[in-house]
Amino acid sequence: MCDSPLLKCAMERFLADRIVAYSRCDLVISDGERQIDKPLLQIGSQLPKPFSRAHLQMALERFARTEDICAHHHDLLTDPACENPLDQQVEHLVKRFAAELLTLLQKRAT
Repeated sequence: MCDSPLLKCAMERFLADRIVAYSRCDLVISDGERQIDKPLLQIGSQLPKPFSRAHLQMALERFARTEDICAHHHDLLTDPACENPLDQQVEHLVKRFAAELLTLLQKRAT
């Protein structure tokens, strides 16, 4: 439920396979205040702009924990792109490399 066409497009792109009708949803992502009877993740306050797909995923996971959204809806919060073990290994290696590189650069700067 986004008023901004750009944010609406980003949500549709990032969450294409997870978008359902309001009557079937467990939570709503919006760029504005809404008077609704479902948990509301608000873009701008709970999800700072600009954001990437990964930032959105982390915000959804945090939000689900704080709002105590049912565990049987875990598929909404799991990014299908990260379900592949090879993808997970590559992501882990990239994070480790980035951390090591940052440490090395910080040591050289001092």
